Amino acid sequence: MPNIPWSQDEYILDEKEKTVWLRGNFMRSMALHHRTDDPVPGYQVKLVAPSTMEKLKNDPEYLDQLKQTIKEQQMPKKNDPLTLEEIQAASDTFFPLFNEVYSRMPDGSTTEDTLKVMESIAKLGHRTRADKLLDEKSIAFGFNKDKEDNEA
Repeated sequence: MPNIPWSQDEYILDEKEKTVWLRGNFMRSMALHHRTDDPVPGYQVKLVAPSTMEKLKNDPEYLDQLKQTIKEQQMPKKNDPLTLEEIQAASDTFFPLFNEVYSRMPDGSTTEDTLKVMESIAKLGHRTRADKLLDEKSIAFGFNKDKEDNEA
């Protein structure tokens, strides 16, 4: 158990996450902000409102809810800048498609030409997929209809 410099009714210790959830207020926030050392070495100190601390003390499952809420708030939003990992994943998807189209383009084609052709190919591909799905549904419908007619 770490050496924690606050009274036990002021914090909750999460050993699994190495976090000390500390009852916070403005003064404590300022004091922790200007500290040069770790108040609890090896642990992260997170301040919570007094009302949240009461909920944590009264309901042990509330800690999991609080962690989930914090995790959701830290998730990137739709229009946030992309991370390097997200760019790499998108590149892994995009460039094989681009290279496939570019390899079939006439000599002297530019990147812009290839991108325009890719857009047309994508539209055609989506239309072909939709037509195929529609055909499969109509075949299945027709099969079921014929089966019902034969039984009657």
